[in-house]
Amino acid sequence: MNTISTFQYDHWAAKPVAELAVGDLISHGGKVATVTAKPYAEAGVTHIPGEPYDPGPIKLLIGEFAVGKEHIIMASELVGSDLAEFDDGTVLITDMEAGHNLVYSPRLPTAELEAFCAEHIERYQEFYDAHEDAIEGRQAVPMQPWWF
Repeated sequence: MNTISTFQYDHWAAKPVAELAVGDLISHGGKVATVTAKPYAEAGVTHIPGEPYDPGPIKLLIGEFAVGKEHIIMASELVGSDLAEFDDGTVLITDMEAGHNLVYSPRLPTAELEAFCAEHIERYQEFYDAHEDAIEGRQAVPMQPWWF
């Protein structure tokens, strides 16, 4: 059974290719794509129609956009990652464009993620201290989730 790494709510996990649906996010070869049609086989090769992941417009978390997100911003800076916003009103510190295994927080509504980051900011600081050179060099460093 062929599987591929897919984003499932707040983490990456293997999923059978035959079960992919339009809109699923997949990671393959270090790139993230959105599935645009059901996978199909042709000449013994499985094809997954897709397009590169589009995170949408860049939003700078400064001024009025930073209000109520102070600890989220600190945590994001400490891990060198972005904030992904989802249509259901939840947010997640992750770098979707860099591939899988780069999830740095649970997926929560903004106020709850702010409280989570405030409570655990020391963990983010420890992670930064351990990986400062890589993070400052803009290298993606995976973090072992502790919030499950």
